[in-house]
Amino acid sequence: MAVEEDVIEDEDQDLDEVPEEPKEKKKPSKAKKVIFNIIGKVLKIAFVITLIFSIFYVPYIIVKDQDEKVKLVNKNILEEDIYSFPRAKKKKALASFKFPTLREREEKEFKIKLDDMKTIVTVKLFLGYDMQNEDLKKELDKRLLEIIDKINFIIGTKSYRDINTAEKREINLKKELINEINSILYNRDKKENKIEDLYFTQFFITRLK
Repeated sequence: MAVEEDVIEDEDQDLDEVPEEPKEKKKPSKAKKVIFNIIGKVLKIAFVITLIFSIFYVPYIIVKDQDEKVKLVNKNILEEDIYSFPRAKKKKALASFKFPTLREREEKEFKIKLDDMKTIVTVKLFLGYDMQNEDLKKELDKRLLEIIDKINFIIGTKSYRDINTAEKREINLKKELINEINSILYNRDKKENKIEDLYFTQFFITRLK
């Protein structure tokens, strides 16, 4: 009897010691693979779009912001009325002073190389003054060489960026020319001796290579 019990115990031990079979690793399903591929492609497309945006649109935003700042500065200048043109108290007709030329019907042409040495400006202009002021007309004839020299000097000190728009020419350059010419014509006894406007009949800008 004792021998049989030992055999039974050994059989129980053998059953307990049977090793478990290793579990098979679960492979991802085809649906998950498709989803991962789609996500990868979407991320790549998003990266490419972001790169294109940064290359093209960001510089555009920077340039636009600079333009807006320039417009704001010009707006502030106009609102402060710093560059307002001299106006007569009463409306009156203005005579046009014509610079003398070799031929009577010709207009004097100023051909000036700018300060940047890469731009040539060709200008024809008239000075507007009170037609009833005969003394001023005589003064303009008398100071002709000084006026021509002043026009050449003022325009010659500019760069292309100073005069490359109609707004810059009409507000900045024209105002400066009027003030500087009037400083030549100034007469303590006759303060009314001044030009009141200036007209560009031709303004060509040539850029040199």
